[in-house]
Amino acid sequence: MKIKHVLGILLIFVFCNSAFAFGRAILTESYFEDNFELELQSGVLFPGYNDVQIPGTVDGTRFSLRDDFKPDNEIFFRISLQYSINDRHHLTFLYTPNKIDASGILKNDITFDGITFLTDTKIDAQYIFNTWRLQYRWDFVLTDTVEFGMGLTFFIRDAEISLQNVDDSDNKASYDNIGYVGLVNFRLMLKFSKTLSMLLTGDLFAVSVGRAEDVFIGLMYQASKEFAFQLGYRLVEGGADNDKIYTFTLINYLAVGLVYNF
Repeated sequence: MKIKHVLGILLIFVFCNSAFAFGRAILTESYFEDNFELELQSGVLFPGYNDVQIPGTVDGTRFSLRDDFKPDNEIFFRISLQYSINDRHHLTFLYTPNKIDASGILKNDITFDGITFLTDTKIDAQYIFNTWRLQYRWDFVLTDTVEFGMGLTFFIRDAEISLQNVDDSDNKASYDNIGYVGLVNFRLMLKFSKTLSMLLTGDLFAVSVGRAEDVFIGLMYQASKEFAFQLGYRLVEGGADNDKIYTFTLINYLAVGLVYNF
């Protein structure tokens, strides 16, 4: 785990504890009862298409981290903390690291971020896409069988793509980028019984030069007032297309989760 991943988790811890301490200072103890929800999700990610061209002009070579290399399936995790202002209004802080390692022998020359890698070169590649998100959601449908809400997400991405010649440590290139964007979030829960529900939730964004989707669908089992368990499928897809960079990626996740209400 990289140091910035650890720092991301620490940032969540500090943010949440600071917000909690501030709220406790101005509100009564009873106000905070059952207003927090901690969600941990993990499982296996399976890389889909992952097309890259940097720069996104004729000076860069378009290649696929899936087709031109052999990507590994990876273990992933996500962590979020939600604070419910009341039954309908919710604030959530979410940290989602993603890393895919791949390797292969080049069938063609690749020029990536100004560096050329020659045919028959053995390459180690890495794709990193970490995000930090602050979400607000308004649940405007609340019934015994259906919950539905939408809101806005402030999204920070920390992305990096790197190629390394296995036999020549000087023949390497790495492109990293930090960006900010706003997304629309949604959450739909269909309650089959008091303990079993279907959950559909996600963040979405699209413009002419790029898009982002992060959608989860699965089942939730409410084991007790405090604990619930999740099992489902998550899809993350998106990218950008401009003169500086062309990259579009799809990642599939088989996910299990634990939700703790306190």
